[in-house]
Amino acid sequence: MRSTIIALAAAAALAACSVKDGKDSDATAEVNETADLTPEGPGLATRLFGGGKAMPLDIQQKLANGAIIYLTSIQAKPTETVIGVRIVNGAERDIELNWSDQKTFLVAGGQKFFLSPPVENEDLKVTTGANMEGDLVFLGTLPRAGQITLVMNDGMSDSQYSSTPGISIPVPVDSVAWSDDGSKKNSAV
Repeated sequence: MRSTIIALAAAAALAACSVKDGKDSDATAEVNETADLTPEGPGLATRLFGGGKAMPLDIQQKLANGAIIYLTSIQAKPTETVIGVRIVNGAERDIELNWSDQKTFLVAGGQKFFLSPPVENEDLKVTTGANMEGDLVFLGTLPRAGQITLVMNDGMSDSQYSSTPGISIPVPVDSVAWSDDGSKKNSAV
C-alpha cells in the first residue's frame, strides 16, 4: 500500500508540472525578458539606445585619386563611437587615411573625438587595387549633435596624386545611433 501511495503522489506531481495553460508560459516569458539585468543580458540602456545595434548608413565619398570611402554604419556608445567603413583603393598608389597622429577624428558639438587606430594598421593603409572593410573606433562620449563630421588626414589636400588624401564627410545621425552594446576598442580594420 505504501508503494501505491508513493506512485500516486509521484504521478500527481508529474501531472501538476506538465499541465500549463498558455497564460502562465507567456507571463513567465515576459517576466524573464524584462527581468534580465545580468551583465550578459540586455540592459535598460541597450533597449533604449539603438537596441545594441548600429544605425545603418549609406554614404559614399569618392576621392580625387580614385579611392572611394563608404560609411556603412555608426554606433555611439558611452565611451566610444564606432563607424563601419569600406574603402576601395582605385588610386594608382597605396593610400594612408590616418597618416599622422591625431589627423583622423570625428567632430561633434564643436569637440574632436580622436581615432583609436587598429594595432595592425595604425596608418589605415590600403594598397593599390585593394578593398578594406572594418570598424573605426573614436574615443569619448559623443554629444547628441544632429551633425557629425568624419575628418581624415586633417590639413592634407585631396588631389589625384595624393597618397595621404584629406577629406571631410558629414554624417547625419538620429537617436538610433546611440547604444551601450559593449566595446570595440582597438578593433582591426
